[in-house]
Amino acid sequence: MLKKKGATVGVAEFMDQAATDMNAQITKIKATGGDTLFLTTAVEQITLVMKQAQEQRLTRRSSRPRQLVAHAAHQAGRRRRRG
Repeated sequence: MLKKKGATVGVAEFMDQAATDMNAQITKIKATGGDTLFLTTAVEQITLVMKQAQEQRLTRRSSRPRQLVAHAAHQAGRRRRRG
């Protein structure tokens, strides 16, 4: 879809749904120098990716990162209450 719209896709990385260490993927993504990152996974994993990307000093430009973190915390709390 992105290519059809004229966007260049630099790299596509995949991770196991249960993965908690995405540093190898982040390192490869960082090396491309790309300016956009699409994540399609569960909120908990997105939160881990964002934390690890920040630890690697991956430049991020997001208009609402706090909103994502708040949402992740809310979802995690809901799951804990469900047991």
